[in-house]
Amino acid sequence: MSKQILNLKSQIEKASGLSDSEKNEWFKSLKLVQEELSTAQTNLNSLEEERNLATKYLNDTILDLEQNHAQLTEANKYLAHQNEIIDSNLQKLISAYDELEQFTYIASHDLKSPLRTISSYAQLLKSKYSDNLDAKANEYINIIISSMQDMTEVINESLAYSRIGKEGIKRTQPIPLQQVIEIVKSNLDSEIKESATVIEYDELPTIIGRKTNFVQLFQNLISNSIKYKSEDPPLINITSKIFNDYWQLELTDNGKGIDQKYHDTIFQPFKRINHGSLSGAGLGLAICKKICTMYNGSIQIQSKENKGTTFILHLKDLVRQEI
Repeated sequence: MSKQILNLKSQIEKASGLSDSEKNEWFKSLKLVQEELSTAQTNLNSLEEERNLATKYLNDTILDLEQNHAQLTEANKYLAHQNEIIDSNLQKLISAYDELEQFTYIASHDLKSPLRTISSYAQLLKSKYSDNLDAKANEYINIIISSMQDMTEVINESLAYSRIGKEGIKRTQPIPLQQVIEIVKSNLDSEIKESATVIEYDELPTIIGRKTNFVQLFQNLISNSIKYKSEDPPLINITSKIFNDYWQLELTDNGKGIDQKYHDTIFQPFKRINHGSLSGAGLGLAICKKICTMYNGSIQIQSKENKGTTFILHLKDLVRQEI
């Protein structure tokens, strides 16, 4: 374009000496330049319109971003406020829970002394004066002694339940579960012999934790199987399987079984199934669940009435994770 204009300028300077044919060629060149200028102007106008549209779009986008930023800022403020409320309520809940556990511990501990006194005097009455009392009086004394024993068991289990987790899961160590089962068998030796209980188990894994926790866990489960046995001698079988990063342990017995309607509540504190005159505070399985939860595990039940019971435990395989 610039070259043609320079040529046209040079021709204009010489136009006075041009012939008619040369002038016609000159006019043709001039017309061509005009057309090209017109096309260039049209293109320039089109580019200007596109630039204006792009500028408007950019400005609108910036405005939207500013509005979104303002909304996001407000949302973050609201979320931060809600988090503060949640944290505050959580701290209140933790404090209330700690106070409740502390109250349970203190109340249970303080109740043991007067209960021992009542039980001791009831035992003295029975041993020294039973021959001088009629059958009804002796029955009353036996009821007092039995009730004191039940209350003592409730207090002991309440104390055990409130203490779980107090020591945390620090000072943990590898614990072979075969060793845990042998300790439980020793602790329950009299009950096992009296009921002719048979305990079978495969090769069991090593678990990271506190030995006392897992002794308490399996002692409650095995004791539960012995207590709620059927007419046949208790047969308890313990197996284990590895699934990715956790162990599945199953403890199966041939006892009375548990109706499915109780499966959702049986792990709650003080929930007992009516099995006649069997003693218990209803905290054994609640303790088991609390221990499993403390180790980021779980416990479930599969059972039918008169068909035995299987407790299924899931525990993290922390041993292999640490290797």
